[in-house]
Amino acid sequence: MSLAVIKKMKLYSVILLLIFFSCTNRQEKNQSFETKRQVEILPLTDTTNNSSYRKLNDTIFIHREVSKDFYHAIYIDTNRHSKYYDWLTNFEFNKYDVQSYQESYEYLKEKFPKTYMKVNSTELPEDWIPVYLYKDNYYLYAPSDWGNAGKRIINDSAFVYWYMDGPLPIPLTSVKKEAQNKYILEISNLSKDSLEKQELTIFQIDPKTQLSVFKFSNKTGKTQYRLYIPKESASSFDMIVNYCENQKQLEFEFEEIDFKKLIKNSR
Repeated sequence: MSLAVIKKMKLYSVILLLIFFSCTNRQEKNQSFETKRQVEILPLTDTTNNSSYRKLNDTIFIHREVSKDFYHAIYIDTNRHSKYYDWLTNFEFNKYDVQSYQESYEYLKEKFPKTYMKVNSTELPEDWIPVYLYKDNYYLYAPSDWGNAGKRIINDSAFVYWYMDGPLPIPLTSVKKEAQNKYILEISNLSKDSLEKQELTIFQIDPKTQLSVFKFSNKTGKTQYRLYIPKESASSFDMIVNYCENQKQLEFEFEEIDFKKLIKNSR
Protein backbone atom coordinates (compact mmCIF):
# COMPACT_ATOMS: atom_id res chain seq x y z
CA MET A 1 0.00 0.00 0.00
CA SER A 2 1.45 3.35 -1.01
CA LEU A 3 2.27 6.11 1.46
CA ALA A 4 -0.23 8.39 -0.22
CA VAL A 5 -3.05 5.88 0.30
CA ILE A 6 -2.10 5.44 3.95
CA LYS A 7 -2.29 9.19 4.38
CA LYS A 8 -5.73 9.19 2.80
CA MET A 9 -6.87 6.42 5.18
CA LYS A 10 -5.84 8.57 8.11
CA LEU A 11 -7.58 11.55 6.59
CA TYR A 12 -10.80 9.59 6.13
CA SER A 13 -10.74 8.52 9.77
CA VAL A 14 -11.00 12.13 10.91
CA ILE A 15 -13.24 13.50 8.17
CA LEU A 16 -16.26 13.60 10.51
CA LEU A 17 -14.45 16.01 12.77
CA LEU A 18 -13.32 18.11 9.84
CA ILE A 19 -16.89 18.49 8.65
CA PHE A 20 -18.28 19.74 11.94
CA PHE A 21 -15.47 21.85 13.26
CA SER A 22 -13.99 24.78 11.38
CA CYS A 23 -10.23 24.96 11.15
CA THR A 24 -10.25 28.65 10.34
CA ASN A 25 -7.51 30.54 12.15
CA ARG A 26 -8.55 33.48 14.30
CA GLN A 27 -7.11 36.94 14.14
CA GLU A 28 -5.30 38.30 17.19
CA LYS A 29 -7.70 40.02 19.59
CA ASN A 30 -5.83 43.28 19.64
CA GLN A 31 -5.66 43.63 15.88
CA SER A 32 -7.53 46.63 14.45
CA PHE A 33 -9.75 46.33 11.37
CA GLU A 34 -10.86 49.92 10.79
CA THR A 35 -12.02 50.39 7.21
CA LYS A 36 -10.43 53.27 5.29
CA ARG A 37 -10.00 54.35 1.69
CA GLN A 38 -6.60 54.57 0.02
CA VAL A 39 -5.48 55.25 -3.53
CA GLU A 40 -2.98 52.42 -3.88
CA ILE A 41 -1.36 49.46 -2.21
CA LEU A 42 2.08 50.76 -1.33
CA PRO A 43 5.14 48.54 -1.66
CA LEU A 44 7.38 47.68 1.25
CA THR A 45 10.10 50.08 0.12
CA ASP A 46 10.24 53.26 -1.97
CA THR A 47 10.52 51.28 -5.20
CA THR A 48 7.06 52.33 -6.37
CA ASN A 49 7.66 50.94 -9.85
CA ASN A 50 8.01 47.42 -8.49
CA SER A 51 5.75 45.34 -10.75
CA SER A 52 4.85 42.91 -7.96
CA TYR A 53 2.55 45.56 -6.48
CA ARG A 54 -0.40 46.78 -8.51
CA LYS A 55 -2.31 50.02 -7.96
CA LEU A 56 -5.92 49.79 -6.89
CA ASN A 57 -7.96 52.91 -7.49
CA ASP A 58 -10.11 53.90 -4.53
CA THR A 59 -9.47 50.58 -2.77
CA ILE A 60 -11.30 49.92 0.49
CA PHE A 61 -8.79 48.56 2.99
CA ILE A 62 -9.96 46.55 5.97
CA HIS A 63 -6.43 46.14 7.32
CA ARG A 64 -2.95 47.34 6.33
CA GLU A 65 0.33 46.55 8.03
CA VAL A 66 3.85 47.30 6.85
CA SER A 67 7.04 46.09 8.48
CA LYS A 68 10.59 45.57 7.37
CA ASP A 69 9.79 41.92 6.63
CA PHE A 70 6.39 41.98 4.92
CA TYR A 71 3.46 43.97 3.64
CA HIS A 72 0.04 42.67 4.69
CA ALA A 73 -3.24 44.07 3.36
CA ILE A 74 -6.83 42.91 3.61
CA TYR A 75 -8.98 44.77 1.12
CA ILE A 76 -12.19 44.57 -0.89
CA ASP A 77 -11.70 43.59 -4.53
CA THR A 78 -14.43 44.76 -6.92
CA ASN A 79 -12.58 43.85 -10.12
CA ARG A 80 -14.35 40.83 -11.59
CA HIS A 81 -11.37 40.26 -13.89
CA SER A 82 -8.76 40.09 -11.13
CA LYS A 83 -6.53 37.07 -10.74
CA TYR A 84 -8.25 36.24 -7.46
CA TYR A 85 -11.62 35.76 -9.17
CA ASP A 86 -9.89 33.60 -11.76
CA TRP A 87 -8.21 31.46 -9.10
CA LEU A 88 -11.31 31.04 -6.98
CA THR A 89 -13.53 30.01 -9.89
CA ASN A 90 -10.96 27.65 -11.42
CA PHE A 91 -12.00 24.05 -10.69
CA GLU A 92 -9.63 22.34 -13.11
CA PHE A 93 -7.50 19.56 -11.61
CA ASN A 94 -3.75 19.65 -12.08
CA LYS A 95 -1.82 16.37 -12.16
CA TYR A 96 -1.48 16.29 -8.38
CA ASP A 97 -5.19 16.88 -7.90
CA VAL A 98 -5.96 14.07 -10.32
CA GLN A 99 -3.64 11.75 -8.41
CA SER A 100 -5.17 12.69 -5.05
CA TYR A 101 -8.71 12.18 -6.32
CA GLN A 102 -7.90 8.89 -8.02
CA GLU A 103 -6.09 7.39 -5.02
CA SER A 104 -8.99 8.17 -2.70
CA TYR A 105 -11.54 6.92 -5.21
CA GLU A 106 -9.72 3.64 -5.89
CA TYR A 107 -9.12 2.92 -2.21
CA LEU A 108 -12.80 3.22 -1.28
CA LYS A 109 -14.00 1.51 -4.45
CA GLU A 110 -11.82 -1.50 -3.69
CA LYS A 111 -12.87 -1.63 -0.04
CA PHE A 112 -16.56 -0.93 -0.71
CA PRO A 113 -17.35 -1.94 -4.32
CA LYS A 114 -20.88 -0.51 -4.22
CA THR A 115 -19.67 3.03 -3.55
CA TYR A 116 -19.61 5.78 -6.18
CA MET A 117 -22.75 4.60 -7.92
CA LYS A 118 -24.37 7.32 -10.04
CA VAL A 119 -27.23 8.64 -7.92
CA ASN A 120 -27.36 12.37 -8.70
CA SER A 121 -29.56 13.33 -11.64
CA THR A 122 -30.73 16.68 -10.24
CA GLU A 123 -30.03 20.08 -11.72
CA LEU A 124 -27.77 21.06 -8.80
CA PRO A 125 -24.69 23.04 -9.89
CA GLU A 126 -21.44 21.11 -9.70
CA ASP A 127 -18.84 23.62 -8.49
CA TRP A 128 -19.40 25.61 -5.27
CA ILE A 129 -17.56 28.51 -3.58
CA PRO A 130 -18.01 29.60 0.08
CA VAL A 131 -19.58 32.96 0.92
CA TYR A 132 -18.95 35.00 4.08
CA LEU A 133 -20.55 37.89 5.98
CA TYR A 134 -18.83 41.21 6.70
CA LYS A 135 -20.69 44.33 7.86
CA ASP A 136 -24.06 42.96 6.72
CA ASN A 137 -22.83 42.19 3.20
CA TYR A 138 -21.89 38.88 1.61
CA TYR A 139 -18.41 38.43 0.13
CA LEU A 140 -16.23 35.85 -1.53
CA TYR A 141 -12.84 35.36 0.07
CA ALA A 142 -9.32 34.99 -1.29
CA PRO A 143 -7.44 33.44 1.65
CA SER A 144 -3.83 33.98 2.63
CA ASP A 145 -3.35 30.21 2.28
CA TRP A 146 -5.20 28.92 -0.79
CA GLY A 147 -5.55 25.56 0.90
CA ASN A 148 -8.30 27.30 2.90
CA ALA A 149 -10.32 28.28 -0.19
CA GLY A 150 -13.02 25.79 0.86
CA LYS A 151 -14.25 24.85 -2.62
CA ARG A 152 -16.70 21.96 -2.94
CA ILE A 153 -17.90 19.79 -5.83
CA ILE A 154 -21.11 17.81 -6.27
CA ASN A 155 -20.85 15.40 -9.19
CA ASP A 156 -23.04 12.44 -10.15
CA SER A 157 -21.58 10.07 -7.54
CA ALA A 158 -19.55 12.04 -4.97
CA PHE A 159 -19.41 15.09 -2.75
CA VAL A 160 -15.88 16.44 -3.02
CA TYR A 161 -13.99 18.34 -0.32
CA TRP A 162 -11.02 20.25 -1.71
CA TYR A 163 -8.29 20.43 0.91
CA MET A 164 -4.64 21.50 0.88
CA ASP A 165 -3.65 17.98 -0.21
CA GLY A 166 -6.11 17.97 -3.07
CA PRO A 167 -9.72 16.93 -3.76
CA LEU A 168 -11.24 14.20 -1.58
CA PRO A 169 -14.34 12.47 -3.01
CA ILE A 170 -16.93 11.25 -0.49
CA PRO A 171 -19.45 8.78 -1.98
CA LEU A 172 -23.04 9.92 -2.46
CA THR A 173 -25.62 7.35 -1.40
CA SER A 174 -28.70 9.26 -2.53
CA VAL A 175 -29.77 12.67 -3.80
CA LYS A 176 -33.32 13.92 -3.91
CA LYS A 177 -35.13 17.17 -4.50
CA GLU A 178 -37.60 17.62 -1.66
CA ALA A 179 -38.93 21.06 -2.63
CA GLN A 180 -38.29 23.78 -5.18
CA ASN A 181 -35.46 25.17 -3.06
CA LYS A 182 -34.45 22.15 -0.96
CA TYR A 183 -32.23 19.14 -1.71
CA ILE A 184 -31.22 16.26 0.54
CA LEU A 185 -27.98 14.41 -0.08
CA GLU A 186 -26.87 11.30 1.80
CA ILE A 187 -23.09 11.01 2.13
CA SER A 188 -21.08 7.95 3.17
CA ASN A 189 -17.97 8.82 5.17
CA LEU A 190 -15.33 6.29 6.13
CA SER A 191 -15.32 5.73 9.90
CA LYS A 192 -12.75 3.13 10.97
CA ASP A 193 -13.56 0.15 8.74
CA SER A 194 -17.14 1.00 7.88
CA LEU A 195 -19.13 3.65 6.07
CA GLU A 196 -21.12 6.04 8.23
CA LYS A 197 -23.96 7.91 6.58
CA GLN A 198 -24.43 11.64 7.00
CA GLU A 199 -27.00 14.03 5.62
CA LEU A 200 -26.35 17.21 3.69
CA THR A 201 -29.39 19.43 3.21
CA ILE A 202 -29.07 22.27 0.71
CA PHE A 203 -31.45 25.21 1.12
CA GLN A 204 -31.49 27.65 -1.78
CA ILE A 205 -32.15 31.09 -0.29
CA ASP A 206 -31.74 33.22 -3.44
CA PRO A 207 -33.13 31.86 -6.74
CA LYS A 208 -31.21 34.44 -8.78
CA THR A 209 -27.67 33.66 -7.58
CA GLN A 210 -28.52 30.23 -6.11
CA LEU A 211 -26.92 31.33 -2.85
CA SER A 212 -27.47 28.29 -0.63
CA VAL A 213 -27.10 27.13 2.95
CA PHE A 214 -25.38 23.75 3.32
CA LYS A 215 -26.48 21.98 6.50
CA PHE A 216 -24.38 18.96 7.48
CA SER A 217 -25.89 16.53 10.03
CA ASN A 218 -24.67 13.26 11.52
CA LYS A 219 -26.32 10.53 13.57
CA THR A 220 -25.27 12.14 16.87
CA GLY A 221 -27.34 15.21 16.06
CA LYS A 222 -24.39 17.54 15.51
CA THR A 223 -24.79 20.03 12.69
CA GLN A 224 -22.62 22.46 10.79
CA TYR A 225 -23.78 25.23 8.46
CA ARG A 226 -21.94 26.89 5.59
CA LEU A 227 -22.97 29.33 2.88
CA TYR A 228 -22.10 28.65 -0.78
CA ILE A 229 -22.77 29.86 -4.29
CA PRO A 230 -22.18 28.12 -7.63
CA LYS A 231 -19.03 29.40 -9.32
CA GLU A 232 -21.20 30.79 -12.10
CA SER A 233 -22.57 33.38 -9.65
CA ALA A 234 -19.17 34.60 -8.45
CA SER A 235 -19.49 37.86 -10.39
CA SER A 236 -22.49 38.80 -8.24
CA PHE A 237 -20.27 39.29 -5.18
CA ASP A 238 -17.31 41.45 -4.25
CA MET A 239 -14.32 39.68 -2.76
CA ILE A 240 -12.24 40.23 0.37
CA VAL A 241 -8.58 39.53 -0.39
CA ASN A 242 -6.06 38.59 2.30
CA TYR A 243 -2.82 39.68 0.62
CA CYS A 244 0.77 39.22 1.69
CA GLU A 245 3.61 38.98 -0.79
CA ASN A 246 6.13 36.85 1.06
CA GLN A 247 4.53 35.01 4.00
CA LYS A 248 1.19 33.52 5.01
CA GLN A 249 -0.99 35.43 7.47
CA LEU A 250 -3.82 34.54 9.80
CA GLU A 251 -7.07 34.18 7.92
CA PHE A 252 -9.62 36.96 8.21
CA GLU A 253 -12.30 36.52 10.88
CA PHE A 254 -15.75 37.02 9.38
CA GLU A 255 -19.01 37.69 11.19
CA GLU A 256 -21.37 34.99 12.41
CA ILE A 257 -24.30 34.17 10.11
CA ASP A 258 -27.78 33.37 11.41
CA PHE A 259 -28.26 30.33 9.20
CA LYS A 260 -31.52 29.24 10.78
CA LYS A 261 -33.03 32.64 10.06
CA LEU A 262 -31.87 32.46 6.45
CA ILE A 263 -33.46 29.06 6.03
CA LYS A 264 -36.70 30.17 7.66
CA ASN A 265 -36.97 33.27 5.47
CA SER A 266 -36.37 31.25 2.30
CA ARG A 267 -39.48 29.10 2.80
